[in-house]
Amino acid sequence: MPPPDATAAAATGLQADAEVQIVDFAYQGHRYTARVNRCPQARTEPLLIIGGVLQSKDTWRLHEMDIGAWATTVVIEVPGFGDADPLPVHHGLDFLATAVRHALRTMAMPSVNVLGHSYGSLIGYQLACDYPDQVARLALAGLGKSDPEQLHNQVEEVAQLLKEGDWDAIAHRAVEAITRTPDNSRTAGSAALDMLVRRQFNAMPVPKVKQYLANLERLLYANEHHGLWTTSPVGETRLTTPTLLFTGAGDTMAPPDDIRSLAESFADARFTTIRDSGHLAPFERRNECIDLLRRFFTDELSQTPEYCSAIERSGP
Repeated sequence: MPPPDATAAAATGLQADAEVQIVDFAYQGHRYTARVNRCPQARTEPLLIIGGVLQSKDTWRLHEMDIGAWATTVVIEVPGFGDADPLPVHHGLDFLATAVRHALRTMAMPSVNVLGHSYGSLIGYQLACDYPDQVARLALAGLGKSDPEQLHNQVEEVAQLLKEGDWDAIAHRAVEAITRTPDNSRTAGSAALDMLVRRQFNAMPVPKVKQYLANLERLLYANEHHGLWTTSPVGETRLTTPTLLFTGAGDTMAPPDDIRSLAESFADARFTTIRDSGHLAPFERRNECIDLLRRFFTDELSQTPEYCSAIERSGP
């Protein structure tokens, strides 16, 4: 694995709040960025947030406001995400994990907590596997797994629809995959969230279409050339980092039973689900998820919160 780029990144400016910085980085010729919201009274290590494939650093602004009461937040847009530079599909999750490590070293953050959501959970997991000393605690929301043939078919289908510009079909499929649940046990905000997802796909500009397609093809390329998405698969490596695996109880994109089976392969993991939510649980039930994360990242998750299913633990 290549060593971090020696080129240091510099802050490009401050927002209205003097504690908030937008920081630019460059790693092997690829530019990317992060927003750092510093908490003077932090109760734990800085919290690095790695969002899903269509999420940007701005997606998590409401979360930052609440988390900022107890932790510094770093919301990163890695190469191939948000407004960062495009990234060729042959650069896998190991490259993205190394780019994240480069950013953390640039910001002099030797140890962080990590929250990865959906696609970002794969990057967060890779980061913890490749650089375990960098990650104090790891929370993975909506960490999915897929049968290789099923993955190939899904990616090929979506890629073809994107190339054809069939926005209605893409929007319908995205809403079905991301927000569908096996029952109607959703919160009052779920319908609004479904509408926002559909609107996002229908209004997606061409550069974002290419970005979305490239990130889907990145997983397909990794699976076809290496037989797996991550270089340290859960089935063969027992990660010792304290880990919280969770998703919405009605998640059909990363079904709870699949995540539960993954938890058994971690040396020190907790598994739970958030009631009345699906794959977008961190947004459907933001307050509850932030409370769960606070308890976990400050070592106060001793009892099951009322909004969760019973917390199951593997390892010590």
